[in-house]
Amino acid sequence: MPIQQMMLGGGAGGDNIAIQFKVYGAGGGLGSAYSGTSDSHSGGDGGYTQGTFTVVPAGTVFYIVVGQGGISQTPGSRTYRYNGGAVGSKGGFYGGSGGGATHVALVTGELSSLSSQTNQVILVAGGGGGGGNNSIGGDGGGTSGQSVSGSSQGQFMDRTGGAGGTQIGGGVSVGSGAVNGSFGKGGYTVENLNGGGGGGWYGGGGYQNSTGGGGGSGYVSTQSFSWGSLTNTLNQQGNGKSGGIDNGGPPGGGSGPSNGTPAENGQVLVYRNGVLDTTFNYTGSVQTFTV
Repeated sequence: MPIQQMMLGGGAGGDNIAIQFKVYGAGGGLGSAYSGTSDSHSGGDGGYTQGTFTVVPAGTVFYIVVGQGGISQTPGSRTYRYNGGAVGSKGGFYGGSGGGATHVALVTGELSSLSSQTNQVILVAGGGGGGGNNSIGGDGGGTSGQSVSGSSQGQFMDRTGGAGGTQIGGGVSVGSGAVNGSFGKGGYTVENLNGGGGGGWYGGGGYQNSTGGGGGSGYVSTQSFSWGSLTNTLNQQGNGKSGGIDNGGPPGGGSGPSNGTPAENGQVLVYRNGVLDTTFNYTGSVQTFTV
């Protein structure tokens, strides 16, 4: 992907500047109302992280990658969402895809490409899991993304949904053709009507027929950089961008979704010396913030 660079006016050479990041993961995609019940099939919300460097040298470059919101995936659109949101069901009927993670780092690239440079990653907000068949997706973010419990799966209470990613591993996917969540990427299965896992520090997993996907985990660096460590940190499950919302439209039957609101893309807000300086929205490419 190309890099979009944004040069920002800073202090005079050698000045040190306080920089705060507020990072929002993307929401998971809307699932389906295939079974025609009133149970929700909304995607999970993205996570939220924040942190402040109290003293950053002028000229320091941060790389910003904003996650792409999940979608209701059809046979012609089964691709990962930008920054690791997994495909929805790859069976005969669709599910919602996971939302992409949003991250800030000192090196360029989507999160999944940085597994050998994890010490250069600053903040990650996990993406929400995709909704299933009248089943919701798990929220992204936090030290572990949300695992989808049976009680949230409507008529499919006997089936556990996708597992959330953690700080050390991806959510395990269970079902035909299972691909586990991994560093920076959600997992999925080829079961019908299930949601994909959200992207994250480690991505969430997919599960069996008709269930929602797990949320991807968030991350806050504890590294000590040449100018210091993060302060004022948060790593929250949910509280990021909204997943696709079931608005109570007519249940579909067949493979079509009921009416709903699309999932939101992620976002990064950057504050310079306590004042909002720049808002980074989804572009599908790496962006930069130069202090």
